[in-house]
Amino acid sequence: MKALSEPGAESDVTSSEEALRRAEDFYDVANNLPTLCWIADPNGSIFWYNRRWYEYTGASPESQHGWGWTSVHDAHRLPDVLKRWKHSIATGEPFEMTFPLKGNDGIFRPFLTRVVPLRDPAGLVVRWLGTNVDISAQVAAETSLRESEALYRSALTAGRMGTWQTDLVSKTRLWTQEGMALFGLNLTDGRGHVGGDDDEYWSALHPDDRHLMHEFHELADKQDSFTSEYRVVWPDGSILWLRGHGQVVARTPDGKAHRMVSIVADVTERKATEDHIQFLMHELSHRSKNLLTVIQSIARRTARTVATMEEFESRFGRRLQGLAASHDVLVLNSWQGAPLADLMRKHLEPFVDVQSSRLELSGPDIVVSAEAAQAIGLAIHELTTNAIKYGALSVPTGKVKVSWAFDGDEDAPRQLLLNWIEQGGPPVVPPSHKGFGHIVFEDMIERSLNGKVAVEFAASGLSWRVSIPAANLKSDDQKTAPAPGRN
Repeated sequence: MKALSEPGAESDVTSSEEALRRAEDFYDVANNLPTLCWIADPNGSIFWYNRRWYEYTGASPESQHGWGWTSVHDAHRLPDVLKRWKHSIATGEPFEMTFPLKGNDGIFRPFLTRVVPLRDPAGLVVRWLGTNVDISAQVAAETSLRESEALYRSALTAGRMGTWQTDLVSKTRLWTQEGMALFGLNLTDGRGHVGGDDDEYWSALHPDDRHLMHEFHELADKQDSFTSEYRVVWPDGSILWLRGHGQVVARTPDGKAHRMVSIVADVTERKATEDHIQFLMHELSHRSKNLLTVIQSIARRTARTVATMEEFESRFGRRLQGLAASHDVLVLNSWQGAPLADLMRKHLEPFVDVQSSRLELSGPDIVVSAEAAQAIGLAIHELTTNAIKYGALSVPTGKVKVSWAFDGDEDAPRQLLLNWIEQGGPPVVPPSHKGFGHIVFEDMIERSLNGKVAVEFAASGLSWRVSIPAANLKSDDQKTAPAPGRN
């Protein structure tokens, strides 16, 4: 060291004092920072912490010097921290890392740590300066944001909804995954194009709805929001109905739409329901008119075969009840047809115990059309009424056998054969004229179902045999397992 009397000695002292003052100023500032600060030697051994470090950790200075700082680290993360720290010591590279540090309350909180080397004029590392910033609030906010975004996306997925943004100035779109899914798109980074042959939105629209896109842009220039409904066609040909809402969020200086946010919901099921309702309304109108025609026919034909109004009211009322019985079976099956066995039981139950030995039902499990159910139901009602008054069901020993089966092969159209055979009743006397019942179970079946009817008034009992084209069945693929057998 130079003596104070030697040339330059006073300058050296002044420089040392200035360096000391700068160091003291640094430590004073660092001690009052809200950030955790520390200094390590070139080998990574920490020899100084600021006041905030001890306040947060609650550790004593003696326990933290050197490598004592590891005591406040999460044991699961510590190996990664040490590996990264030692890499920087070996290479002289700065590093940045996020990891938890334990506070004096025993709670680990996330910190963002930055470590930079301090070098001498020769470029050698002489110190390491580190800072640890508490990012708990930031992490909590990011977690909350992720949860909110996850909830938002879950809501979009559950609601079959999707969104995208349109920039009408830069001619670009930015799609969410949910939005692309609804339009059947697969774009890199969800980025699309507005206008021209590359417009993915226009290409996805149903050809009959593509004119709407120009209308949407015109509306956006005039008003801030609008709604619409249109169809999109997926690559596999599937068609979806979407209901959308567009919201202009920015405009150009001349007032035209600049940026717009759109959201759509899949309303395909709703549209299908609406179409089904319309179909049902038309079907109801058709069936109501058909039913009125049938009732008018019953009324006219009943009136021709009775002598008094009282007799007309009685017979007409019973026949309407028979018609209603067929409709009950159809309603239970949503008017999609009537199981033939159920139809038979419904008409026979008011007159005879279907579980008794006096009645036998047998045949495959088939479903007839609504029109066939009405005609067959009326015929069975008239046959049952006749059997109760004059035939097999008018005496205790009488019995009725009702059976049905399929006939025909590959070379001949399939036919449904339906038989009503009465046994054990009084001797049969052929009628002198055709009454309403005869008209129903013969003429009506032939006209309305294109069937063939054979009625035989044998002395041993009435026999009614019908052959009906399979077109009157609900489906050609009917079950053929024997059912229901004897009831």
